[in-house]
Amino acid sequence: MKRFTALVIAIILALCLVPSMAESSGLDFSNLSDEQLQRLIDAAQAEMDARQAAATEQAPAAQESAADDLEEALAAQPVYISAARLSVQSPEYKALYPDLLQAVIVNNSEDDLKNVTVAFAAWDANNLPVLLKGQMDFEGAAYIKRGNYNGINLVPGGSFGEKTGLGLDQSVTGIVTVKAMVVSYETFDGTKWENPLYNEFKEKYEGKKLQ
Repeated sequence: MKRFTALVIAIILALCLVPSMAESSGLDFSNLSDEQLQRLIDAAQAEMDARQAAATEQAPAAQESAADDLEEALAAQPVYISAARLSVQSPEYKALYPDLLQAVIVNNSEDDLKNVTVAFAAWDANNLPVLLKGQMDFEGAAYIKRGNYNGINLVPGGSFGEKTGLGLDQSVTGIVTVKAMVVSYETFDGTKWENPLYNEFKEKYEGKKLQ
């Protein structure tokens, strides 16, 4: 019974993982010795381990590549974020001068922008996501927070956001990395634009370790 089980395992592994071995050798599995069976199983197991290791190595690289593609796509939009950062206004009096999530909005469109909504995500020194909560925020903490930049009068070719930002609750600490994107904007003629990449931004970054 033990030999039969080993034979079945050897056949399955050899055919699924190393079919070239079985085909080129012309092996008759029924006539293999115990030692040959074991060598075949060991070879197939080694191949399986190698494939698993390769897949594990490729996964982070694929995620990083996808994130890079998203960043490039966002930067190519007519209205985009050129820089995102944490600004510490005061190390002691944060109730009066809260830490700010800042995003520099660049208007490369031909429209005068009235209002812009920006989404923020942040990570700590270990690249783990940080729960964000705004000052006087009644919606609770979330891994992605929106900031509304209303009445900014952003003309074509201009930028906004160097001296303002989303004020954070004192409980939010440890932020090292910040990413942001334009979620939507409104022009003075009433035209409203929604970013089609927002869901992809959420999928890549919301509650996810930064790769």
